[in-house]
Amino acid sequence: MTVGVKTISDTATEFDGFIPINEQLTLAPRSTKVVSVEIVNNNLLEPDEDFFIILYDLKDEQPLFGENTKTRVTIFDDDKPTTIQFSKPFLQVKKSERVVRLKVMRRGNSEKIVECKIKSEEVEDIDKQAREF
Repeated sequence: MTVGVKTISDTATEFDGFIPINEQLTLAPRSTKVVSVEIVNNNLLEPDEDFFIILYDLKDEQPLFGENTKTRVTIFDDDKPTTIQFSKPFLQVKKSERVVRLKVMRRGNSEKIVECKIKSEEVEDIDKQAREF
């Protein structure tokens, strides 16, 4: 049996969210095939987006009847911003310790390279700043 398989845009659009397909698929009795749709990684911060993959009759181009002849695909945005933060908002040390060690953590799900610079600054009256905060 030969059927058509194609993508249909929803909130994800062709060439921006995915590369569209419109193909013929021939299936022998009790066989399985894999359909591949390329997802576009545009490195933009976007909401999650959807598109559909449907099976259709090649003669009249109508969707096939039955279960699981239409599948919604959700593209989860993995370009969420990465944050760099200290492990603690406040740290007390004794002068005798001579060195302050504070963990810097990366949070978020982006795999992009992130760089940051860290510098120390002298605070003239930390108690006054804390009281004003």
